Amino acid sequence: MNGYGASSNQPRKDYRTKSFIRATFSSAERAAILTTTVVNDDNAEHFTSGGNGTKDKVFLLSEAEVYDATHGFGTSAALDQRRECKLSDYGHAMGAWSGQSSSSGSSGICLWWLRSPGANASYVCNVDASGFVDCFGGLVVAPYATRPALNLNLASASVQPAGIVSSDGDVDESAATGNPFVDVTDDTSHHDEILWLAESGISTGWDTPSRKEFRPNDNVKRGDMAAFLFRLDGIG
Repeated sequence: MNGYGASSNQPRKDYRTKSFIRATFSSAERAAILTTTVVNDDNAEHFTSGGNGTKDKVFLLSEAEVYDATHGFGTSAALDQRRECKLSDYGHAMGAWSGQSSSSGSSGICLWWLRSPGANASYVCNVDASGFVDCFGGLVVAPYATRPALNLNLASASVQPAGIVSSDGDVDESAATGNPFVDVTDDTSHHDEILWLAESGISTGWDTPSRKEFRPNDNVKRGDMAAFLFRLDGIG
């Protein structure tokens, strides 16, 4: 996933020209991804060695991390709808398995890998379609999906709020761009300043059936200017 060269992995494969991080993120976005110290604990039930820790920008979650309530998960291996994940179109095209959850009843839910070892060196822990954590694990050749994890530098200019995002297709994710205005594009004059107004709460725009409009070419009325100055004073 991180695009390492052959010297960085046991099979001696060169992934520098074929990696998730380079295919998915621009150079500026990659710079905003923090390097994480990844701890590889032993299997909690079968005690299989997790191996050495690593330092990576992109990684898979561990068995312990999917029991962590601060990540939004349940605290045991039991069925948990919060661990369910809808298989993406890309994952389906690549041959990843999916099934129906016995917990929520939803279909098209993927099975996804964790980084923790399973019952022996040939098995890896995973999460099934019902959100159950399989500590015995599956053979590494099984066509399960992966859910990359990363930590971001939130102060970076490349990081924008995602808004409301749904993994099951129930919400239109095209609106979750950090830009609330349908009529403001990258080519709009003073694009950055307009988005700053929105993020700061100085300008709320006009509600439309699709998304808000800023109407950048409209005249500003005296009443509107009073509202802008009042909100700006509240920021200070």
